[in-house]
Amino acid sequence: MKKDFLRGLSKESKKEFLSKLQSGKFSLLKPYDPQPPLSFDLQENGKYLSKETGKLMSKEEIESLPGYRMSIELVSDKLQVANLKPPDGINLVPFTQEEYLNSLLKNKSDIHITFDKSDGKFKSENDSYSFEDIMRMNNESPEIEFIMDEETKLKYLECLEKWVNK
Repeated sequence: MKKDFLRGLSKESKKEFLSKLQSGKFSLLKPYDPQPPLSFDLQENGKYLSKETGKLMSKEEIESLPGYRMSIELVSDKLQVANLKPPDGINLVPFTQEEYLNSLLKNKSDIHITFDKSDGKFKSENDSYSFEDIMRMNNESPEIEFIMDEETKLKYLECLEKWVNK
């Protein structure tokens, strides 16, 4: 991380970061460089070309880039809105300085999960959870956060919709 980046942060943000780290509830992740805004245009081969870097990437590769708070998909027709066609473009909005600093902290109680299609359960490194298990844990232990990739998030939302409509 560049030293000039830290100069742009308020004293309060630095103190908050250090106190979180000293609390023992968080661990420090490997730092990465703060990211610039990026925009991508869909190419005929189905990949996206970055206007800023000239790099050709798939949508999945773009979604996995660290340091971005938001991905804006640019669409021009109803099929794209319904996710039946890929978007015409993708714009990535980077973290603010404070969000970047907080992204370097991993809460020790966070659980990274993925969805396993073979048995219909959500899996972490050590355990397996049904959707009901996750909902129960959310109610009983609000300090636990489940971290999901895009595919897992979509499956979780699908289960949540079914659960709400019961």
